[in-house]
Amino acid sequence: DLTGDLLLHDHWPPKQGDEKNYVHLGPESFYIAKEIQAHASELKEKILLDLGCSSSVLALPAAPHVEKAIGIDISARAIEFADTLKEFRQLKNVEFYQTSVGSEIAETLIGQDIDIAVFNPPLAIPHEGTSYPHRDGGNFGIEIPLLFLDFASRHLKPQGQCWFIVGAPIVKGKDFFAEELKTRKEWKVEQLRLIDPYFNQALARKHNYPVQGIEHIELRLYRLIKV
Repeated sequence: DLTGDLLLHDHWPPKQGDEKNYVHLGPESFYIAKEIQAHASELKEKILLDLGCSSSVLALPAAPHVEKAIGIDISARAIEFADTLKEFRQLKNVEFYQTSVGSEIAETLIGQDIDIAVFNPPLAIPHEGTSYPHRDGGNFGIEIPLLFLDFASRHLKPQGQCWFIVGAPIVKGKDFFAEELKTRKEWKVEQLRLIDPYFNQALARKHNYPVQGIEHIELRLYRLIKV
């Protein structure tokens, strides 16, 4: 039950020049949060890493079930909110750090003993004049999700798992994300669930998706195992 969690985030749009400190709660995060609850029995004595944790919508529901939860986010304000919620819930097994995924600090900070990594990365495809760091997924919307995935790979134990949401663009009949995932031989797909076959359609015209050759975007939930 997520109704007891106090979730804080700012109002849209972020202040000019302060985009990196914007605290965004993507509603897609609840798909992962529900996945965490549905598989709570698998989390016992596990160390969980929440990448791009924002105000901790994933780390909080995981905390009662895991040995330890760690969250990292680029936004200082997001970490402030997460720490506030941690204190409010009186959680002793959760740690939050302000740093970017893939930074030297993050690489040093996070060891190689993570059991499960979770994330809802930025999913929108950048467009000139409308780019926001907290929501844009980079080239074709998959650059940042792949960055998160590769970071998770470096820090997970063998047989560790990665649970995440991704917006997979179909570009001129080609599934860009699936093709990139195939090149990463360390991953085995344990579960793939199609959540929305036409994700972010409201942004299609605004961000010129057709001009970029994007036919549609599939919102997917993945559970991967590191082999």
